[in-house]
Amino acid sequence: MRVKRRACGMITFSVVAMLLAVSASHAQTTGITNDSILIGNLNPLSGSASASGISQREGTQLAVDEINAAGGVHGRKLVVTYADDECNPVRGLAAAKKMISDGAFILTGLYCSVVAATLLPEVERARVPLVLSGTLTARTVDPLNRYVFRVVGFPNSRDIAFGRASYWIDKLKATRIAFFHQADELGRSDIESTRMALAKYSGWEILALPINVGDTDFTAQILKAREWKPDLVYMNALPKEGSLLVKQAKELGLRGEYWGGGSLTTGGFYDAVGELATGMLIEISFSDEIDAHTPGIKTLHDKLVARFGKGPGRPNVKALSGYYSFKVLAEGLKRAGRELTREKLIAAMETMSGVDVGLGYPVTLSPTNHEGTNTLTIYKVVSATKRVKAVDITWPRQ
Repeated sequence: MRVKRRACGMITFSVVAMLLAVSASHAQTTGITNDSILIGNLNPLSGSASASGISQREGTQLAVDEINAAGGVHGRKLVVTYADDECNPVRGLAAAKKMISDGAFILTGLYCSVVAATLLPEVERARVPLVLSGTLTARTVDPLNRYVFRVVGFPNSRDIAFGRASYWIDKLKATRIAFFHQADELGRSDIESTRMALAKYSGWEILALPINVGDTDFTAQILKAREWKPDLVYMNALPKEGSLLVKQAKELGLRGEYWGGGSLTTGGFYDAVGELATGMLIEISFSDEIDAHTPGIKTLHDKLVARFGKGPGRPNVKALSGYYSFKVLAEGLKRAGRELTREKLIAAMETMSGVDVGLGYPVTLSPTNHEGTNTLTIYKVVSATKRVKAVDITWPRQ
């Protein structure tokens, strides 16, 4: 009887082990069929950040259509489902969980930093790769999460802070910085990283001026900054709030060198502020201008206009980021081979070194670095309709 029980227990253990192995194997290939790869894409398609989210979706879809028209990846077509996260972490997390339960092989997109930061534990728990194409927060890549890759085309907020710090001090000679920032994950990350980056210099001061998404009157913050008399006025906000902030600051006579963060300049910012932006320095990598400084971006700009039209704030940098990230993802899928799994995709993404997907911004990833670039381009606004490249800033990876 004892032998029979032992044998029965061994059989039960073997069956459980086999079922677990089958389950793990299935999880690795969820979303993969013989002829398709299911991909989830989250972005704000409604609300104050919708212009950026919709533009990112347009760039994504253009890239997907091009990849599929060329035969897909190893004979598989990319099938993308889109969800609206409303730039709301609760809504975004719920949408991500649904996409994972519906069988998405990988998640992509995410313009809003607060949503991206909320998703990090979930993708790690589910072991589902996440390829980011919009968020700025450094929390997505530091500390390293092996399931998360940031291939936006421009650096995260922490790395940008290190890049800009020396320029502010050495080139602009700015030591008093009025720092307008969103009172959220992106804004907190931005100002913390900037303080860290400036720590090696002496004599600087920062006046922190938080603003809320949805606010329309920034008089109190602007007057406080004006009384403080800054050398440099740094502004980073979503386009709607950012354009109002610039208008009101100019009207109230806030002086200093104006420097705009990347989030400020998408989704109709230039159309809204007009000539008031003249003279501003803007930190961004991709350009949505006709006279874009790389031929690949000029060609992409024309494709976006032909496909989706041109309107206030469109096409913008987020369309280019969506397109860029999916071209990088396609390269990773190609390197992973026909016998595709999530682990193979992660390993393949980590082999990229100086890979150019045709836009002039090479991506480098490794097992210890999931941040695709460390170069930031600064533009100067010379008129209501024209921006020119001022400088490229590159720094050692942090």
